[in-house]
Amino acid sequence: MRSDQLPSARFAWHLALPLLALLGIVLSSYRDVAARLWLLDEMAYAPLLAIAAMGLFVRQAKGLRLMPPNGVPWLGSALLLGGSLAYILGRSQNLELIELASIIPLVAGVLAVLGGWQALRRMAFPLFFLIFVLPYPGWVIDGLTQPLKLMISQGD
Repeated sequence: MRSDQLPSARFAWHLALPLLALLGIVLSSYRDVAARLWLLDEMAYAPLLAIAAMGLFVRQAKGLRLMPPNGVPWLGSALLLGGSLAYILGRSQNLELIELASIIPLVAGVLAVLGGWQALRRMAFPLFFLIFVLPYPGWVIDGLTQPLKLMISQGD
C-alpha cells in the first residue's frame, strides 16, 4: 500500500462512520413511526413529505464536498450532543415528536463536522423541510389553524 493512499482511506472512515450511525438512527426511527403513527389518517401525509425531504437532500447533495478538515467541529459537536440527548429522551420515553425532531440537529451536526458552513448552507432548506414531517400533537395543529377556521366560517 502506498503512503498516498492512507489519507484517503482514513478520510473514508471519517466520512463513513458518522453517516452510517446517522442512517441507522433515521431508519430505525422512521420504521417505528411508519408502523404506528403513519397508519393514522391524520398522519397519512407524513410519508410523502419524508420521501420529498429525502429527494431534497439527494438533489442538494450533488456536488457537495464533505471534508472533515474543513468542518466546524465545535458547532458539529454541540449539535450532535444536543441531538443525541434529545434522541435518547424521545426514544426512551416513547415521545415521537422529540425523537424525530432530534434527527434535524443530528443531520446538521454531521454536516457541520464533515462539510462545514458550506454544507450547512447548502442543506438548510432540506433540514427546514423536515419540520413538516414531525408528528405534532392535535392541540398544536388546532392552535395554528384556528384563525383560518374562524375566517372561513365568518366568510371573510
